[in-house]
Amino acid sequence: MATNQKLSETLLVMASSMGFAVVPTITRTAYDEGANALGVMTPRFAIAAILITAIRLLFGKKEGWPDAKLMIAMFFIGAIGVTAVSLLYFIAIGQIDSSLAIVLWYAYPVLVLLIAWVIFLNSSTASSPDNARVYRATIAPLDQPAALGSESLCATKSVRLRTF
Repeated sequence: MATNQKLSETLLVMASSMGFAVVPTITRTAYDEGANALGVMTPRFAIAAILITAIRLLFGKKEGWPDAKLMIAMFFIGAIGVTAVSLLYFIAIGQIDSSLAIVLWYAYPVLVLLIAWVIFLNSSTASSPDNARVYRATIAPLDQPAALGSESLCATKSVRLRTF
């Protein structure tokens, strides 16, 4: 991979991170000026749609457009899934402290993984090699008995952890 490509990819990731970093501040400022969650989302999504379409037209000339079935699926994922998640995030920023909203936003996938692991630990899919790798990378470091003598996460309710 060329050095220029790595540099441009790094700069794009940094720009994206800076964009996500300023969202709560811009949202709070917009709320202070009288906007609501939909008022913040509408220009954000409209600008993103215009930019993504322009980038696609400029740099994706060699690529074909997705077929109609895939475009409909992508539309509904965006219209229902992404819109609902974003709307709830912006409502949370308006209701609670921005830093708490961000912590909950990024902690949620880990919590879902932990809960799913505990629920599905005894299922046949829990012993698959892929799930074993996920366990070792995410939950195993957290599954140590606490210093105060409490049981480990997977030892609760007499659930024994399989050896991977």
